[in-house]
Amino acid sequence: MGIEYIIAIGICVISTYFLIRHMKSSSQLIEEKDSFIIENKEIFIKELEEISRVKKWRIMSKGADYINFKTRFTWKSWGEHISITILKDNIVEISSKPIIKSTVLDYGKNMDNIRMIKSILGVSHKVCKV
Repeated sequence: MGIEYIIAIGICVISTYFLIRHMKSSSQLIEEKDSFIIENKEIFIKELEEISRVKKWRIMSKGADYINFKTRFTWKSWGEHISITILKDNIVEISSKPIIKSTVLDYGKNMDNIRMIKSILGVSHKVCKV
């Protein structure tokens, strides 16, 4: 083995070390969030369940004021976790983030998930950006 190989291996090890260190210290993930107001909580939850059935998303957990989905694998991503929480005054917080935490590029898939859910539900009144 020549000196070039030893240097190349050393550079790879050092680069991997700093990449892992950065990933552990970085709290910024590729995650999209949004908020909006709904009129009826029960109807909203039923519509979300219908979306999950049509899109073949798996409901991971569900309660009176929240529902969490896991989307399927696509060519854009390994899947996403979608979390929808209903706060007081019928304000809904929705977030979509990659299943794989080390994802660097999501091709806009998380934003597409939120836009798709809002368009299917007919949500046009945006309260605030979370």
